[in-house]
Amino acid sequence: MSKNFSILTSKTLEGLIANLPDDVLLPYDEDARFLEFVKHDYEKELPEKSRKLIYFKRDKERDFAILSLFLGSGIRVNELTNLSLRDLDFEEKQIHVLRKGGKKDVVAVSPQIT
Repeated sequence: MSKNFSILTSKTLEGLIANLPDDVLLPYDEDARFLEFVKHDYEKELPEKSRKLIYFKRDKERDFAILSLFLGSGIRVNELTNLSLRDLDFEEKQIHVLRKGGKKDVVAVSPQIT
């Protein structure tokens, strides 16, 4: 068992990512297209003077920030919902996340894609 453990811990992050199946992550351009749609086009799909449109306009910036952080960091939804402002490090472009099992981790956030 210790032999397998040492193999897992000796892999680099790049090595682990390289071995992921192709369909696990959306390509970068698909993330960008989705965020562009939310930012510029989704509003046009909603009926005029509807509650959906009113609430979308009210929450648009917040929702866009949440989606951007989720797609740009790769954290789980549960980890995202448990974040507070003190967990965000804007200068270092990192977030402090509480992982499964109570493990603390620091996650890099990709640059803005839209």
